[in-house]
Amino acid sequence: MSHELTGEVFVEAWLGLREGRFHRNVEDQAAVGAWLRGIARNLAAAHFRRTRSAPRSVDQGELSNVAEVDAPAPDSDQALRQAIDRLPRALREVVLVRYLDEHTGIEAAAILGLTEKAVERRAARARDMLRERMRGEEIQG
Repeated sequence: MSHELTGEVFVEAWLGLREGRFHRNVEDQAAVGAWLRGIARNLAAAHFRRTRSAPRSVDQGELSNVAEVDAPAPDSDQALRQAIDRLPRALREVVLVRYLDEHTGIEAAAILGLTEKAVERRAARARDMLRERMRGEEIQG
């Protein structure tokens, strides 16, 4: 996914330059970087919208790593998917990019237009929320 997204970002940027959608000096590295991050964020969000409605095969190890739950119950895949869906958008995006799509912190930061530290903080908050919600599911289940 990361290679495909990276390729799409640069194709969109190239087309944007040809079509005059970038209205700044191309030698302004900060402006170009912000523009590319914006393209990456928009393409990643579009990807997540498309794939979110389609069932995705997720291996049990991936899901356990996200919530750090030991000995998951048979229904835990569905419960964890629902818990992820109920996360605030900013935290959910980090979980999807960082853990399910297996990007590094640096890659996730670039895709989401955040600093690496912000990705780490959001990932930690998301893990805490998911851990709590999954413990609640174990008690209720």
